[in-house]
Amino acid sequence: MASAELIQWSDKRRIGIPELDEQHQAMVAMLNELHLAIIGRNARETSRNILERLAEYPTRHFPREEDLMHRAHYSGLDAHREQHEQLTRQVMDLRDRLDAGGNKLTFELLHFLKSWLAQHIHESDRRFGAFIATTEQLQPHAGHPGHGNSRTEQNRGWWQSLMGG
Repeated sequence: MASAELIQWSDKRRIGIPELDEQHQAMVAMLNELHLAIIGRNARETSRNILERLAEYPTRHFPREEDLMHRAHYSGLDAHREQHEQLTRQVMDLRDRLDAGGNKLTFELLHFLKSWLAQHIHESDRRFGAFIATTEQLQPHAGHPGHGNSRTEQNRGWWQSLMGG
């Protein structure tokens, strides 16, 4: 029997930054919720709810992600920020169109979000995760009291300090 999920969360979708991975997993859950609503013919109300939650991403997830990129001196920040701004504009447009009575919008929304998620997370966010995994900026924690010398422990210490922990 096939799963009713549109997208299954798995380790291959992780970018290696736990906080961001959790937020991305929540976005996958929203897409699956929308997919189930379409199957159950309750898509219009659910679409509006999901669009409202997605509208929160520009005020919650995106600034956090961009702040981490800024603090890590990530050179791809400007391009990444532009992708976030484009998504924000598209989500607002879809919300306005849904309010105006677009009947087929739910399928358009589902396709758009699935495509954006695949491209943005698997390409742009993954590049940032790879940058963090290989950057020499992780070195300041090596040899400090309370920090081990392994790369994993260095990464954990650097991220804790970067994320305010």
